[in-house]
Amino acid sequence: MSSARILYLGIEKALKGESSIEEKRKKIEDLFVRSLTTLPKGMGKDLYGYYLTRTGKTVENLRNLAYHLVDVVELFNEAYDTKKDPLDEGEWTVIRDLVNAYAEDIEEDILTYVMALVVEKGYLG
Repeated sequence: MSSARILYLGIEKALKGESSIEEKRKKIEDLFVRSLTTLPKGMGKDLYGYYLTRTGKTVENLRNLAYHLVDVVELFNEAYDTKKDPLDEGEWTVIRDLVNAYAEDIEEDILTYVMALVVEKGYLG
């Protein structure tokens, strides 16, 4: 089972219960970072931090964010849906910058795949 699928299946479980929104955010972060098995852990945390700045403070906002993060995981699993193309310019810019910052610690095939999409989308800089 792919790591994106594992994240997808874990989202509702992470959001259930009486835990606080902060605890739910932490659960989603843990799922997301663990789903990015091929990336440096710090990069996953940095990506999640960026996405948290783009969401509101309700469970529904967190749910929408979490399902969007599945697309981000698919990007780093070299399975990005270029037809659906769910990432916007701001996301591509942050991803480009983080990939550049962590380039030495990212597997070469993933680095090449992601940066080729960045160039194709016109967000090289």
